[in-house]
Amino acid sequence: MSHAAATSQVGQVANYAAAVAALNAATTQEAQTTAIAAAATALAEAANKSISLATVTALNVELGLTVTPEDAASIAEQAAAAQAAR
Repeated sequence: MSHAAATSQVGQVANYAAAVAALNAATTQEAQTTAIAAAATALAEAANKSISLATVTALNVELGLTVTPEDAASIAEQAAAAQAAR
């Protein structure tokens, strides 16, 4: 994924993984909010189907990522909203 263009689907998945890493490293609420928004944006850009909590959970399993259930729900909700706004 490191050689993919940032705007390609693979690049957006890499951006998502980086945002989740930032979320897990966040020490402030502001940093968590920013990371969730970045993850949601990247996921919305990468996805060609509607996004749900199940989508986020499946992707995280596939990539070996972990987030809290609350954060996964926030990412899914914001990503779905971003898709709907397109």
